[in-house]
Formats: sequence, structure tokens, C-alpha cells
Amino acid sequence: MNSELMVALRQLEREREVTQEEIQSIIEDAMTKAFQSECEGLQSVSVECNMETGQVSINQVLEAVEEVENPNLEIALEEARALNPEVEPGDLVQRPIPLETFRRIGIQSVKRHITERVREMERNLYLERYDRKEGEIVTGTVSRITNNGVAITLEKIDGLMPNTERIPGEKYMLGKRIKVLLLEVNYETRDPQIVLSRSHPDFVRQLFHIEVPEIAQNVVQIKQIVREAGYRTKMAVISTQDKVDPVGACVGYKGSRVKNIVNELNGEKIDIIHWDENPAQFIAHALSPAQVVSVEIFDDNSAEVIVPDNQLSLAIGKQGQNARLANKLTGWRIDILSETEKERLMSELRVEQLKAGPIEGLGLSTRPENLLKENGIETVADLVEKTAEEILQIQGFGGKSFEELVRKLDARNLSLRTGDKPEGEHEETLLLEKPLQYTPSQEPDEHTGAEPDQDDPQEQEADEAQDEEPAAEEADDADEAAEEDGGEAEAAEDEQE
Repeated sequence: MNSELMVALRQLEREREVTQEEIQSIIEDAMTKAFQSECEGLQSVSVECNMETGQVSINQVLEAVEEVENPNLEIALEEARALNPEVEPGDLVQRPIPLETFRRIGIQSVKRHITERVREMERNLYLERYDRKEGEIVTGTVSRITNNGVAITLEKIDGLMPNTERIPGEKYMLGKRIKVLLLEVNYETRDPQIVLSRSHPDFVRQLFHIEVPEIAQNVVQIKQIVREAGYRTKMAVISTQDKVDPVGACVGYKGSRVKNIVNELNGEKIDIIHWDENPAQFIAHALSPAQVVSVEIFDDNSAEVIVPDNQLSLAIGKQGQNARLANKLTGWRIDILSETEKERLMSELRVEQLKAGPIEGLGLSTRPENLLKENGIETVADLVEKTAEEILQIQGFGGKSFEELVRKLDARNLSLRTGDKPEGEHEETLLLEKPLQYTPSQEPDEHTGAEPDQDDPQEQEADEAQDEEPAAEEADDADEAAEEDGGEAEAAEDEQE
């Protein structure tokens, strides 16, 4: 064999960690391909190389036959027996090819084939090496920026950081050294590829493994980590030793440790929180930096969190980011409410519950309560569907009873239905609507303690217009009122109230 070629192969063996057996296989394969490509019709070639002496033997493999039809694949039996007397028809015979033929073909072709094979073997060697580093941080140099991503040269082999694995807004300069997470070695593509990432949550996890000795020593454990790359990361940690504060260990003295990681991530915010096996407590931690008033857990894997009014926007975060990350971190579906909103919802719930209940729930006096029930109003829901006019048309339901009813409803954030004024009946409607502006009796109001206003002439006219009603409100003499229809009922009402 050419001495220069042998020297080059020996150097290849030393520098590229290729074994002698692999070199021998490369030479034999390269020379075989060279003959097949350069010699038209030369199909079956066998090359044997002695690595110690450098001797190379080249043979054409042919089938011994009685009559040759294809000289590139067959050899006459007589000629074959000249090479080996024991040959029988159908046996394969190796016919030597003069080395001069190899020289005519040219050493360059062989070198080209050898170089291709060595590169392929070297690539496979590095792929296997990096395959064992999956999930670790490696350092490389930005070599190319393409439409598909950023090519990063590691150690004599390139990896690709796809656009989906880049940190949004991050700029890359050719020749710059950067840290990346070795996400995987993908063997499913035509050419196996090393996939790199800077946006994966494990990139932050591994940065903490490097920066925080307590994590590397398993004194502090990262229980969960979620991330929206370029914006915010939330990480839950726990200590295996009572004396070690896991959050403090990750933050470092005056924030030195976490600052180094934030700088590597170009200012991305990092929330480090205590992991807790109590879901409610863990959820409260997860919404950091917002303060939490209470957490209520439900069976459908959801939770309701109440925060102070001034903390609501902080708890939700910009475009819902803080709440979204807290959901992912804890695995719970979190609904966040302010204290005011919660109180409003509870008030509405109480109102609905009250509506569904019996009329007794209002705490009315016996007489107006009985009158309502006698007229088919059994529940609060029945009552609030009535208008003031409809209530005042109830036989015996006077002004004081109406005043009490309105007061009881108002105290519970309830009211009667507002009725429309029928066309052509404005005067009658006015008379019926007057009790809505009824002047309380000369007793302090139970809410304000204020004295009621005096009746105005318009109200007196309205009362006089209702003198024929059994419950006339302006009766000064109880005996005279008792003589009218329904007078006894109104007197009893006045005495009771």
C-alpha cells in the first residue's frame, strides 16, 4: 500500500480514537467502492489489507461455470481450476487483480472514500458521546443562523437549536460562546441531529444545579418547575435537611446565585417558592409575589383563591401569566377573586337562597305575613315578582305593613318588581305608587335613627282618595275606623306596629 496513505491512517488511528480493526474495515470498504465506481462492470470485489505489512490484495469474486455468459460475474470452470483445482461448478472463486490496476484507478478516489467513512464514524462517535449527556448543559459556539434555527458547534460536531427552542427576543452573534441544554439526539431524521434548547424549563433547572451546591448535593431538591421563556419561571423547592432553607440556598447571599442565572437568561424573572404537600398552602405559595387571604379546595381539582383588592392584578399577572404558571406548577385549576368580588358573589348567593326560602324568612310581623300567604305568596321569590301596586291591592295590607315590607326587603338587597304605568291610567297609578314614598311613622328609622318627614299636602290628598279602602291610613279615631270595612284590621295593625 502507498506509504503516505499508511502514515495518514496511523495518524487517524491516534487522533480520532479509531481502532485498527475499524481502520482496516475502512480501507477495504473504500478500495472496494473505488474499484466498483472506476471500473465499469466490476461488480464483486474483495479487498484484504494487512495492517502490519501494509500489503493489500485485491480479488474479483466470480462464480465458476461451464459456459461463461457474464464475464463480470462468472469464470470458466477450467480457468477457475487453474486457480484452485478443487473448484466445482457454482463455487465462488477469487481472481487476483493486478495492483497496477489499482494504481491506474488512482489513490485519490480511495482517499476520498476513506475520508467520507472516517467522518461518518467520527460523527457517530460524537453522537454517542452526546447522547449520554442528554438533559445536561453544554457550551458551544454560534456558527450559523438559518431560517430553521441556530447552528451551534460543540466539539467537532454541530447541534441545532430550533426556533421553537430559542428564548423569545434573544439575539445571537456568530462566534459567540453560549450555554445550551442538550435536549436530545434525534436519530429519526436522515442524518442524526443534536437538538439544543435555551427555552426548556430544564435549562433553568440545570443552571441551578451548576450554581447551587446544595442542589448538586441533593440537600435541596427542585420539586417542580414551569416556565414561559423570556418572561418568568416558577420553581418549587424543598430541603432534605431541616436546618437548610431551600429558598435561601437558591437565592444566595444578597441574591448572588439567582442573579447569575437571571443574567444568563437576560433578565427573565424567577420566582422560587417553598413546595408544600398541603395543596392550599402550595397554591398560596405559587401565586407569589401576590399575598393571599384564603384558599378553598374543591373535589374537581379546582381551587378558589381570595386576595386583597390591591393584590388582584399582581396575582393574575400581566396577560394572566402569574396565574397561568401557578396553575401549571400546582396542577390545580385556580380561580382568583378579590375580597370585594367574593363578598358580592356571596351576597348574591344569599339573596338567591333567601328567594328560594319561605316568606317567613323575611321576619315580617304576623299580620302582613299572613295576608301575603293568604294571597298565594308563599316564598320570597313569589313576593319579589309582585309590583308595589299588586301588594297594595291586597285587602287589608296598609301603609305601615307596606313600609315594613319595603324595609325588610331593602335590608336584604331585595326589592319588588317595578311595574309599567298603563296608558290612560296615570292618576290611578300615581295613587298606587304613593306608598313607595310613604312617610314613616313617628319612630326613629331602624337603620339611620332619623325622624321621619311630615306629610305633605299631596300625600294627604292621596290618602283621602283612598278613604273608601278598608285600610285607610289617616283614621285618627280608632272607633270610627272600626266602623268601616276592614277598619278593625287596620287598627290592629297600628296597635301591633
